[in-house]
Amino acid sequence: MESEKPKEYNRIYRKTLHQVLIDPSISKLLVKIGEKINKKPSAILRELANKFVENNSDPDDFRIACEEDKKLRELAQSSRIENGFNWTKK
Repeated sequence: MESEKPKEYNRIYRKTLHQVLIDPSISKLLVKIGEKINKKPSAILRELANKFVENNSDPDDFRIACEEDKKLRELAQSSRIENGFNWTKK
């Protein structure tokens, strides 16, 4: 049986997975902090990674990357709407 082709919007804006191993005691503290500020540990790490890249890359390169990601998000959202698969917009 042939698998279904992935939807266009799944190919347009696909996030990249970077796995990180964190020491157990630090991980417990990260979870505790996340609960305190109502954020998942992965969201905290994503924010830290984004801030690190912003602080350590060429400002123009960072701005261009952000603009490109925004365009891809919007293109994926349009594709979802066209294909009747949308959770955020009516």
